[in-house]
Amino acid sequence: MSARIALDAMRQALYEGKNERINPNDIKPAPLVTWPSTLTEVDERCGGFYGLVTIGAQRGTGKTLLAIGSSLEATARFQVCHFAAEDDADGLACRFNNYVNSHTDILPHLDDWHLFQTTRGQTPESLLVEIERAVDPDSPKPILTVIDSVNSLVEMSNYSYFDGLTAFGLWAMLARRISRGQAAFLYVSETNKSNSIKAEKLPYWSDQVLVITRGDGADIVEIELQKSRRTQGVGHLGKFIRLWSQGEFMSEEELEGLRRESFRVVEGGKHDRLTPIDVAVNEELF
Repeated sequence: MSARIALDAMRQALYEGKNERINPNDIKPAPLVTWPSTLTEVDERCGGFYGLVTIGAQRGTGKTLLAIGSSLEATARFQVCHFAAEDDADGLACRFNNYVNSHTDILPHLDDWHLFQTTRGQTPESLLVEIERAVDPDSPKPILTVIDSVNSLVEMSNYSYFDGLTAFGLWAMLARRISRGQAAFLYVSETNKSNSIKAEKLPYWSDQVLVITRGDGADIVEIELQKSRRTQGVGHLGKFIRLWSQGEFMSEEELEGLRRESFRVVEGGKHDRLTPIDVAVNEELF
């Protein structure tokens, strides 16, 4: 079962072991185990998120919005354990309700979404204990672990900052590698003033790296896919608008397409005005 493969790999990644010698001729590359990013551009270019994903973002640009939406969408394919190290219960519930109410197709899968608020003193071992209690080990679904943000989780831990980032980063990288993607991870990280990810080593260990920067409006951001180890499509994805009430981002191209469809011809030659998109302005909840 995929869940058992994931759990075994997550345990194995915590301990020292022997190097494994492999012959590439004996390996048949497996299909990527993916889940929706909620960004059309990423899903079309890469098939979604996969492996160990790092989202780096400036404060107030929507990194939590993206992480929650993506982890909720993942429940159709994964058992998800989402560890929130920053937001309070009210804020998390608000984001959850905004997304679910706008994407009701995920309702049948929500029993596989497990949300935790983290406290001080966490380690990969302590998170794994919570994961083992939450998931069904006999499920055919693999396991996705989300940490938002890894910086805050480490700062609340007993590790020194860089030792903590190394511990959580290597755990994810090794578990993903050992399980061949059945154990997947989505880590949210802050960026510094130069827009580089603060968790410096994570981009090297990650399969995909996505960076969000502030755009030229209150709810406008720029998104770049900086890395995708197994697919093409790396590069600037464009400008996106943050739709708070729907819990997602929409690209300028998608928004323009909806605007062009704001009037449509219906039976009898009459024009039916569609409901405008509800766009949140000056929301500073992210």
